[in-house]
Amino acid sequence: MATVTVPLAAARDRRLPAVSVRSGRSADGYVPVAVATGSLGIGWVLVLLGPPGWLLLALTSDWFRDEVTVHLPHTEREFRRRHRVERARRDGIVGTVAGAAAGLALSRTPGLLVVGLAITCVSAALWVAASWARGALTPDLRLDGERLILAGVHEDFVAAVGRAGLARR
Repeated sequence: MATVTVPLAAARDRRLPAVSVRSGRSADGYVPVAVATGSLGIGWVLVLLGPPGWLLLALTSDWFRDEVTVHLPHTEREFRRRHRVERARRDGIVGTVAGAAAGLALSRTPGLLVVGLAITCVSAALWVAASWARGALTPDLRLDGERLILAGVHEDFVAAVGRAGLARR
């Protein structure tokens, strides 16, 4: 895997070469990916609330963060895999919230409380696993002013960027 720096505008405007960032094969399209531009800001206050605040922060961290959407070339197979991971992540979030709500609503019945907590734990584990998988499918993206640094991309993508004249030092 390699690292390349490209103009942010090229990544935003789908002007990167049609070579997959993951496999180096000919890309079938572009996948939108959000790149954080800052910290969580006031969201860090939720850390002080303990475990409930941590869960709330994990669920809402995207709301506190500014981001830029870039478009990275992928093959159809990579796109489908990423879509499955995103769906599993979304289902994990919904299950976590629903399980916690059910557990709280049914807390007077000990057996049902355990079921609600079990649903919450399993859904949270699915959510965490899907989030890690999403990270493995996406190159490391960092902003440096008006440049985007892509680390962990295929060498054929780097070569294509160089041939297109988009590589920056």
